[in-house]
Amino acid sequence: MEFYKRRYISAGKGNYDIYVVFAERGLNLLSERGRLGFILPHKFFNAQYGEPLRGVLANGNHVAEIVHFGDQQVFAGATNYTCLMFLDKAGNRDCHFVKVDDLIAWRNTGEAVKGAIPAAQISAAEWNFAVGKGAGLFEKLGRMPVKLKDVADLFVGLQTNADEVFILEEVECGGKWVLCKSKSTADPHWFEDAHLKRLLKGSVNIRRYCLADTNKRLIFPYETREGKSMLIDAKEYEQRFPLTWKYLEQNRQLLSARNKGQMGNEWYGYVYKKNHTKFGSPKLLVPSIATGSCFAADLEGIYYFVGSGGGGGGGYGIIPSSEAGLSHLFLLGLLNSTLLNYYLKAISTPFRGGYIALNRQYIEQLPIPAISFRDSTDKARHTQIEELVGRMLSLHKQLAEAKTPDEETRLQRQIEATDYQIDQLVYELYNLSEEEIRIVEEGT
Repeated sequence: MEFYKRRYISAGKGNYDIYVVFAERGLNLLSERGRLGFILPHKFFNAQYGEPLRGVLANGNHVAEIVHFGDQQVFAGATNYTCLMFLDKAGNRDCHFVKVDDLIAWRNTGEAVKGAIPAAQISAAEWNFAVGKGAGLFEKLGRMPVKLKDVADLFVGLQTNADEVFILEEVECGGKWVLCKSKSTADPHWFEDAHLKRLLKGSVNIRRYCLADTNKRLIFPYETREGKSMLIDAKEYEQRFPLTWKYLEQNRQLLSARNKGQMGNEWYGYVYKKNHTKFGSPKLLVPSIATGSCFAADLEGIYYFVGSGGGGGGGYGIIPSSEAGLSHLFLLGLLNSTLLNYYLKAISTPFRGGYIALNRQYIEQLPIPAISFRDSTDKARHTQIEELVGRMLSLHKQLAEAKTPDEETRLQRQIEATDYQIDQLVYELYNLSEEEIRIVEEGT
């Protein structure tokens, strides 16, 4: 691995996937009139490790044609996300790009969305190619100067390195104490209720506009002091939270073995201490994988969440910056809108079953309209979206508590009507034409 990093440009960034080296080596072996064709994963289009290879291919205008299969599965019995890539040593003025949405139709008739990408638009930056009737709208949104990362702080969830110890399942709550089941001991234990945090696990709990099945609890052995997250002293911990401390002592051997046994006196803490002070703030939440825009709100700042884990366990927090002046509710309405759902699906990595990645690298690129609170129209739209999103949150809460099918149907209709109203205001904010609106709604 280290040899390849020294020898090949494409292996120069992070934990690379070895197929990038084959692409660079193949290109180097070509004669001046030679052509190379590979089937390979398209993950390097957007992955950080793919940047050096994208640069090599872009600098020489080598990309002649790409057939992108998205989430279509080419190989029977194996899940792979692939593309065909054809490279010319001599270089090209543009790249012929083919997007395959139906593998069988493409194989039989060549049916697919096709277009030309000018070589000047291909660089080492992430490859998000748009062809067909939506290409103009995609480029228009991509050119918008303000992105989500410019108006909000995005942060990843916690990493305990011992979820089976720190993450518990609530069984019964009785006054000051709560009974929770532990995976590490396979037994229920009593804990101090006020000490345990409420916990979310990505797409398991974070849904569009709501949180579901929130029965997980977290042992968080830290407190914020003078703006810093500090591990609670062992003696103080035992005195203030004796039940939790007793449980941690039962798991001491397992906890001490983390980080190659170098935990020392902080054996009951986390290996990675990141973003601790942000979890108690009002925030928006998003899982790392979903079928589309899937943003929820924690306006009280009571939920903690994990940053990684199988089965869609990971997630991100979003705190609007005070400088931008955009409210949590307004931003939530934008992020869950049909328009930004359309854009997310265009730039994100697709997976089987209609799922897409909602990792930071994608959501931070979402275009945000410039809002001037001195402009009465902008201010009014901001207020209208806030009010509608507030109603949406209330409707989802009522839906979760509905007792009859008739009540569920009535609330679902109100949710759909409110969604429609939010979408119309968002289209106005982004100055979309009727044709662009049609493209968005047909594309989602």
